[in-house]
Amino acid sequence: MFRAQEERRRTALEARAHAVNEARNKAQAQVVAAKKDIETDRATAQASLQGEAAALAKEIVRRVLEPAGAGR
Repeated sequence: MFRAQEERRRTALEARAHAVNEARNKAQAQVVAAKKDIETDRATAQASLQGEAAALAKEIVRRVLEPAGAGR
């Protein structure tokens, strides 16, 4: 009887350990996916900001170089 109880306890502990490992693996996969999404968002934002900076620089140069009194 004692052996049967120990076997059931051991089996239950192994099942719990397996469940914990599965949960850990799932969480790690979610972290990896989130990091990938963050990197994609960062790259997109950087490209957008670089485009905006270039457009603003072009506008500043245009306004500085336009003849005095033009557009007024």
